[in-house]
Amino acid sequence: MTPNDILEMFTPRIVIVENDENDAIILSRVLQHVGTGVQIHWVSSIDAFVKYARTEQLDLIISDYNLHNSSALNVLELVQQDYPGLPVIVVSHMIGEKAAVEVMKAGAKDVVNKVDYKHLTATVSKELIALRHIRERTQLRTEINNIDMERQALAKALEKVRDAEARANSLLSQLNKVFESSPDGIRVIDKDFNVLRVNANYLKFTACSENESCEGKCYDFTPREWCNTNHCALKRALGGETKIEDQIQLTGSDGDERQYVLSVSALIGQHGEVDGIVENLKDVTQWQQMQRQILHAQKMESIGQLAAGIAHEINTPTQFVGDNISFLKEGFSELVNLLNQYEATIEQVRNGEMNDALWQPLDDAKENADLDYLKEEIPQALAQSEDGIGRISSIVKAMKEFSHPGSEDAELFSVNQNIQNTVTVARNEWKYVSRVELEFGFKLPLVRGYPGEFNQTILNMIVNAAHAIEAKSSENQNWKGTISVKTYQRNGNVVVEIKDNAIGIPEDIQNRIFDPFFTTKGVGKGT
Repeated sequence: MTPNDILEMFTPRIVIVENDENDAIILSRVLQHVGTGVQIHWVSSIDAFVKYARTEQLDLIISDYNLHNSSALNVLELVQQDYPGLPVIVVSHMIGEKAAVEVMKAGAKDVVNKVDYKHLTATVSKELIALRHIRERTQLRTEINNIDMERQALAKALEKVRDAEARANSLLSQLNKVFESSPDGIRVIDKDFNVLRVNANYLKFTACSENESCEGKCYDFTPREWCNTNHCALKRALGGETKIEDQIQLTGSDGDERQYVLSVSALIGQHGEVDGIVENLKDVTQWQQMQRQILHAQKMESIGQLAAGIAHEINTPTQFVGDNISFLKEGFSELVNLLNQYEATIEQVRNGEMNDALWQPLDDAKENADLDYLKEEIPQALAQSEDGIGRISSIVKAMKEFSHPGSEDAELFSVNQNIQNTVTVARNEWKYVSRVELEFGFKLPLVRGYPGEFNQTILNMIVNAAHAIEAKSSENQNWKGTISVKTYQRNGNVVVEIKDNAIGIPEDIQNRIFDPFFTTKGVGKGT
């Protein structure tokens, strides 16, 4: 190995401890032959050496045997104590055999004559090569240790990956079970309309075969009204909508038509982009049936609560119809007596009985009947009775239409007629505290929906308004409120506006008016 080979590994740092400057210069020049990259530093005393060694990394020391007030032995002692393993070569113009042995025992690598330059360079090269080997072995051990640590770290990481993979597989298995055992129908579609996956209930709800639903485009097998339009759920999800819902009717694998709520959620990718959609079909047929039963029960409960007032509303016209019938009965009896007297008088005239006494019974009968009074009052009694019967008929008809359970399916109905019926049924709830002003739109179209639920909603709002007016009128007994109901057509829709001038909704609960089951009424009140 050449000196340059040594320098390929590292740049040696050599310290010359020499009190003679000329000798130090000569030694430095000789050592340059070891390699051009050798760094050489000269110190003239042990103290200077100590100071320099504190700040620099040293590879080799060349020390003159004879130093001022010391010798190479002192350098060796210092090195053994503070820098063990640091090689020291002792040089001298003349050194006895005994001194040389002593120096070697003290730890010197070699003792060289100062003028034997060939020996010196050979010894230095040898020590630097040995040092390089040491460093190579140290570096190799370090690399081996690092590799071993990396191997251990990789083993631990691999174990963690295996654990994570096992947990992921377990979680995936659980998710698959949840996906397949969900009571809802679930289908996953990518952004290119390809069906990625469906569960068993989706197939059952949509009457699709497994092969059909698992392959191809979504619109080929389960077309919706929105397909190929801007209302397409996938296009809306790609446009930023995160939750889309619709109510649909499907014929299942059993041939029955059932109602479903179709919820569509955006399928979010790893970087937040929309990768597709997830369709969720929830069978709400039974729930809707139960809901209608509950609503009908609530409606009948409302009718029960209104029964006393409705009875009163019917009783009032019934009373004056009955009074008028009694009056007509008495008046008819008197008219019959008068007609009988007319017939008797006519018979006497036909028989030729013509005298002044003939007319007296007729005049008495006419006076008893009070014919002028009957001629004036009977038409009024008949008109009042007709009006009372009309009012009774109107109330009964309104009750019948209001309490009708209706069809399970949406049907066409008149908004104005249903509001009129509801106001009539609830009249006893509002008539003592307010008046109701109806402003119906002209020729409104029929609307499709559930009239029973509509009636219940209008009833609740009118009764609520009446209660609010009653609360306000308690502060001013002479004040009477107003409930106004207005209907009109706008942009193809029928609009219903209900307004009252009562106490209003407190500001601190206005944000809760659409919360389910929230109410300010006491227990047992309200619907």
